[in-house]
Amino acid sequence: MPQKTPHSGRAVPPLNKSVQRNRILQKPGHSPKRQTARKRKQRQRIIVSSSVLASILIITIIVVICKSCSDGKENLAVLQGVWHYNQYTEYEFDGRGSGCMCIEETNHYEFTYTIDGDTLKIDYALDYVTDCEYDFKLENNNLTLIGGKGTANPSQEYTLERDTLKKGVFMKKFTLFVTLTLCILLLVGCGKQPQKPTGGTEPPTSSTQSENTELASLRSSIAEKKCMLGVGFLGYVDSECDEKAVQQFVNDSALASEYPFLKELNEVVLDGSELYAFVPTGKDAVITIYYAEISEDGNYIDHKDVPLFIGDAGEAIVVRCNLSEIHSNMLISVKDGANMLEFHPMLSMKDGHVATESGCYDFTNYEMTEEERAKNASELLTATDEVKDALERGMKLLYTGDTQVINGQQCLLFAIGTEHDDQFVREQLYAVSDDQVYTFYTDANEWKVLGAD
Repeated sequence: MPQKTPHSGRAVPPLNKSVQRNRILQKPGHSPKRQTARKRKQRQRIIVSSSVLASILIITIIVVICKSCSDGKENLAVLQGVWHYNQYTEYEFDGRGSGCMCIEETNHYEFTYTIDGDTLKIDYALDYVTDCEYDFKLENNNLTLIGGKGTANPSQEYTLERDTLKKGVFMKKFTLFVTLTLCILLLVGCGKQPQKPTGGTEPPTSSTQSENTELASLRSSIAEKKCMLGVGFLGYVDSECDEKAVQQFVNDSALASEYPFLKELNEVVLDGSELYAFVPTGKDAVITIYYAEISEDGNYIDHKDVPLFIGDAGEAIVVRCNLSEIHSNMLISVKDGANMLEFHPMLSMKDGHVATESGCYDFTNYEMTEEERAKNASELLTATDEVKDALERGMKLLYTGDTQVINGQQCLLFAIGTEHDDQFVREQLYAVSDDQVYTFYTDANEWKVLGAD
């Protein structure tokens, strides 16, 4: 048999199966996995470097834009900074035509401003805040504003002091923006962004949640009285106490027990020792508070050009005010569309109740005096058949002035009897609570509900 001639070419060793498999799995143009990881790290370094450079470029552009915006506005820069009017109110001017009136660090009312010679013109973003003009003078770190068009008291002077250390609201916003931009750009290069979960629903925001039932019920009661504002007196507090102590007093008050939503309200702490709650009837009504003082002739001077507080639509608040029992030191204004109510809250020196005006509803739950309680108890007692019959037979009803606790309720004691030679002879003893009448059984030495037998 003829032998096969050996192949003259070079023998090719068979490929290892694992090597074959690896080669088959590799896509054309791709490197092995070890090389891919190295290139991935290189790409990440490139992305991070690019992000840093991009952030620097964006910050540079922002600075250039801000600088260009200030071109031709050098006169606006003379007011740049934060200026204090009093312990509650400060003004901020950014030096480029924007500003903000800040009240107690929580309420910011932004505006634009222009300067024409020595006249400062302020245009507030909110429609219900009055635009106004002032003549101004600068001396070192003091700014004097002289009321002009749109102010409540034209020609009145207001002195503001520059805060050389505090950073303004606009600068805080700018710093926050730049910081967030840098963080976002850096995070882009740190890896894949997490995907948002599917199939879930976002929790409702406060604006979509239903209004507190106690608050809604109180608004309804105020509306039934055809009033724009509800006023509740919570009591007297120390005029030197801080906001934390005021909040604790509100939490422990009897009025907050009846209306728990009062514990959640914002507080405006002014000079004074009287604590009030104010609830506007309409959900679109806005409460504004101004400082008020008394003139020499006994009339109120309301500083309407510098509000101490401007609430949100429908917002109810708690306010501490009034150092004097003779007059109020604040004006509260409620505006709901075309309707407006202005009111100086204080207590009546006659009965200690809130001295309300037309359009105000007092929802305070006053504790009755002993005289008032005795009168109500007497009316409840004389409505019973037993006492009514005794009075018709010529007997007398006498309030003893004593009290006794029966079944956990404090009761006022009454005696019914006859008078002989200017002496009262008791025939029967009664005890009256807010809603119950008891009679005393001498033989059993115990109190029982009248008519229970």
